[in-house]
Amino acid sequence: MGAPTEHSIYDESFVAGEALLTPYVHVVRSTEGVVVAGGAGDASPGILQGKAASGEAAQVRLLGRSKALVNGTTAIAVGDPLTTGANGKLVKAVTNKDWVLAHAEQVAAADNLIIDVTMTGPYRANI
Repeated sequence: MGAPTEHSIYDESFVAGEALLTPYVHVVRSTEGVVVAGGAGDASPGILQGKAASGEAAQVRLLGRSKALVNGTTAIAVGDPLTTGANGKLVKAVTNKDWVLAHAEQVAAADNLIIDVTMTGPYRANI
């Protein structure tokens, strides 16, 4: 497996509405220019790049290639659509109309893994 690759097409800066200090990237959602850790089923706009204390600028990848924190206990294959799970992690989309944020570029079969993903912007799954 090659080295993880990141390529931004579109990043945006938001204000962190809470401490986003997870050492790895995770899904965030936006409310009036403020981002917080995303929850299961959220139509999250992107993935946090780095860390941000509450009130600080948080860089969010909206489109392009990124790393993402995933829960792969439901196995993720290359190309699988990924939706928002609990604790800001991405999970495999398995239900029609799930919000899809990205597609997997690497496999995952355990929780708390960092994998490469291609950000597509949120859309509803047609599974």
